[in-house]
This record gives sequence, C-alpha cells and structure tokens, in this order.
Amino acid sequence: MKNLTQNAILNTFEEMLREMPFDKITVSALTKRCGINHNTFYYHYQDIYSLLKDWIDRVRLRLLCCDEQMNWDDAIGLLLKKCQENESLVNH
Repeated sequence: MKNLTQNAILNTFEEMLREMPFDKITVSALTKRCGINHNTFYYHYQDIYSLLKDWIDRVRLRLLCCDEQMNWDDAIGLLLKKCQENESLVNH
C-alpha cells in the first residue's frame, strides 16, 4: 500500500509540474488533487522539497535503466530527446 500511495503522490506531482512551475505547487493543492490527506503526504515526505528530490531520483533512474550498455553520447542524446519531448516539464 505504501508504494501505491507514494506512486500516486509522485504521479500527481509530475502532472502538476507539467502544468505549473514548481514554486506554485503546494502540499495542499497536491493532496487535494491526489485524494489524500496531509498526514498521508507527510508520512511519505518531509516537505515538498523531499518530494522533488524523490521525483528527480525517479526520473534519473528511468533514464539510466533503459540500457546499461549505453555509452555517454547515446545517454546524453536520450536525455536531450526526453527534455525536448517534455518541454513544459523542463521549463517548470
């Protein structure tokens, strides 16, 4: 259950990042949109910045785990492609 809730928080956070800058996202807005209460959020995260760190780690793992044999040139190319595909997310 813990992983399901944490994934829901992370997914909701990513959705919100696609729509607005990070500094406009509040715990209150996130919990309301996610359908959880504040206590549940704080059970998983100390604050919005610890959520941001966890989300960045998650994105980094998604990029790095795609192919362990990938060389640096290909990895950077993939990163730039993902940034291009997610322009609003990168801007926010």
